[in-house]
Amino acid sequence: MRYLSPLLVIALAACASGGSAHSTPSAPEQPAKIQANGAGGTGTDIDTRVAPDNSVLDADIPATMDKTWAALMEAYKQMGLRVDQLDQQAHTIATQNFRVRGKLNGHPMIRYVSCGNDIYGPVANSHTIVLTVSAAAVPDGDDKTRVSVRMEAAAVPTEGTSTGLTHCDNTGRLEREIVQRVQGQIIKEGIGS
Repeated sequence: MRYLSPLLVIALAACASGGSAHSTPSAPEQPAKIQANGAGGTGTDIDTRVAPDNSVLDADIPATMDKTWAALMEAYKQMGLRVDQLDQQAHTIATQNFRVRGKLNGHPMIRYVSCGNDIYGPVANSHTIVLTVSAAAVPDGDDKTRVSVRMEAAAVPTEGTSTGLTHCDNTGRLEREIVQRVQGQIIKEGIGS
């Protein structure tokens, strides 16, 4: 019978007494505020909520449905997102399997996704990132609209023989920037409620 080294025994004991593998659910995330400033420095707060899995950003926009929808379509254009699906009746817009290498809208992809690291650094900056971004606008009363934005991403090696996708975690920044651009467009155009 082999003897275990004293350090290994201590390490195993520490792991065994480390408590339960079950975690208690955290409190629901409180709404965050995004401040959007218009010309002259005036600002409007936007209530936002991120789903527990951080996959969907919901924001209440203080403007009518038509005005918010126009601003959402403009925000997609400003972000440099290709529009693959557009449903004017359902007020949904989507970019599907959009391939980006290095930067989106002048910013490194690491700003928007985290895909781990390889020998060259952050995978998000060295691989092709495949994005699917969808958004919807839903009326929430006469003068308020709820905008929901969701993004999924995966990395594909640019060189070599690997064709597998690597899942990327979402930083939530792209969704927030889309919502900020919607609000900024509404303030700029004076098209609020």
